[in-house]
Amino acid sequence: MIYLLITLFAFVIIFFCFIALKKIKSRATRKSITVKWDDVFDKIDSHPESNLLYNKLIRKCHPDRFPDQPDKILLAEDISSKIGRYKYDISELKNLEKIIADKLNV
Repeated sequence: MIYLLITLFAFVIIFFCFIALKKIKSRATRKSITVKWDDVFDKIDSHPESNLLYNKLIRKCHPDRFPDQPDKILLAEDISSKIGRYKYDISELKNLEKIIADKLNV
């Protein structure tokens, strides 16, 4: 009977140690998250401009524009997916605009 109580007590202590460790880890991850506020404000301020550039770029590099060039079709698909991913990031869209001009010659 005493061994059963000692074993139960040990499991309870181990359980509470795991809970405490989990809380400590969650606090540490919350503190380590950093936000680059300058990037956030750049993205918020440039939505109208980024929407216009997005529409322009997506028309320029649509894969259907290159029906006879399979290498450009693959490149256009890759760039189109990146354009969709960075729809509101004006700096990335401008970088992609340069890539389109260089690699797709559009």
